[in-house]
Amino acid sequence: MIKEMLLKDLPQVLTLEKQIFSNPWTKEVFKKIIENKKSYILNNAKNSQLLGYICGWLESNICTVANLAIDEKYHRKGLGTQLVKHLMQACKSEEPSHFYLEVRESNEKAIKFYKTLAFSIIGKRKNYYSKPKEDACLMVRAQ
Repeated sequence: MIKEMLLKDLPQVLTLEKQIFSNPWTKEVFKKIIENKKSYILNNAKNSQLLGYICGWLESNICTVANLAIDEKYHRKGLGTQLVKHLMQACKSEEPSHFYLEVRESNEKAIKFYKTLAFSIIGKRKNYYSKPKEDACLMVRAQ
């Protein structure tokens, strides 16, 4: 079941965030995104267990996919695809022209995953990531 993320979901979200990312978002960052009316934060929960989440927002006519995490036990079960498609659907009423995201240059699995969703690499952002320092691939998908 995919639903809007709430403040009460943050303990599970923060636990997964720390497991997945080397430079995890803080509770304060998630709170700001939840409170931002133009932000969409969704989680996929089954029996109250967090399986994954996605964070994104709209600016002008562009939807940014800012954060996607799936519990490693549930990789390759279509949950990431469901979450990305759900975010795209949620943004659809605003008629975005494009969807953008950044991904670590070394994260070949994520790049391959986004390519299956019709995203393509259009450039790089130098030293975008820290811990460890790394370039990001800028990916885009037209609506």
